Amino acid sequence: MGEMINFYREHFQRGLRPNQIGGTLRGGFAALTRPLGEYIESKGGEIRLNTPVNDIVIDRGVAKGIELEVGEQLFPDHLRPTEVIEAPVIVCTLPVWDLFRVVSEEEFPVWYRDWIRGLAKKVCDVWTVGCAADEPLWDVTVFKGHPCLPRTGTYGIFFQHPSYGDKAGQTQVNLCIQGGYADLPDLAESHWAKTRRAVRRVLDGLMEDGKDLIPGLESAVG
Repeated sequence: MGEMINFYREHFQRGLRPNQIGGTLRGGFAALTRPLGEYIESKGGEIRLNTPVNDIVIDRGVAKGIELEVGEQLFPDHLRPTEVIEAPVIVCTLPVWDLFRVVSEEEFPVWYRDWIRGLAKKVCDVWTVGCAADEPLWDVTVFKGHPCLPRTGTYGIFFQHPSYGDKAGQTQVNLCIQGGYADLPDLAESHWAKTRRAVRRVLDGLMEDGKDLIPGLESAVG
């Protein structure tokens, strides 16, 4: 559930709407977050919304608590008062490359800081080609997997769902791959012409793999 929440948060921060992400939640986001909140509160937990973590308090190498910003945010750069909540265990759920957002890098040796920064772009992105078809090409409840696609050389998974937007009523056929950061072009460097060219080669190859492996796809998309 934490992975799903983080996934949607990242996409919303990029300015995308739910129908642009490639999936929806039956009953809206409340159907996801309300049961999670109720579970936390049933265990004695407290939920604070719009309460940024200013710092994780470290004392002689041991995490002792978290420092929260409190009070009303009067303007974007307003430096608010803080409150420290002590706890025997601190759980940071941020991706490791965002660690220094909530704990000062001064608490770590130089080699560790460099290691964290080196991980910043080493992620395994999911690449997707979406195709519109007038009707499902196979049972929509079935996800098709392929251990090694011929052209991309990575694991592939194909699935379908109803499409969105002006052409509602069609079926969206999704061709997805996921590879290690060393297997595919680095999307963090998409501002380079070389990377954009490589990205197009990968996506074109994925499309051709899909046509070869999914009966009816080529005739459906033209």
